[in-house]
Amino acid sequence: MSRVQCNRKCLIGVALTVCVCPVAIGAPTVKSTAQNFNEPANVERVQSSRVIVNFRLKPGAEPLKRIELYYINNGVENWIKAPNTKAVESPVLFDAPSDGLFGLYLVFYSASGASPLPSSGTQPHRWVRVDRTARLLRF
Repeated sequence: MSRVQCNRKCLIGVALTVCVCPVAIGAPTVKSTAQNFNEPANVERVQSSRVIVNFRLKPGAEPLKRIELYYINNGVENWIKAPNTKAVESPVLFDAPSDGLFGLYLVFYSASGASPLPSSGTQPHRWVRVDRTARLLRF
């Protein structure tokens, strides 16, 4: 299996570092500067439904047995376990089921247990807006 590379600068979280990158070449990400209706700050915008989620654990963390990715769609507070996310190392691939705003949350499993599962009210590790709409340029 080939390893997917991403050279974007990652944002540091409390227990892990998570960054989001588009998979498709030529599918740029743009930081959200203006908030749309109740859109959270620091939303990554991608023009691809396939998203790479890179992460980096704290130094000295136990080896991982499994990683699961959960997401919320368009602000609905029911977390959904993404299918086929049985990775054991970075990156984790996320295939967005549609365009829209997604909150992404990683759960890590090691020999001594698991990080907390997301529940109603849990804040995502990262927000991503998937928008595959073709851009119109006028001259």
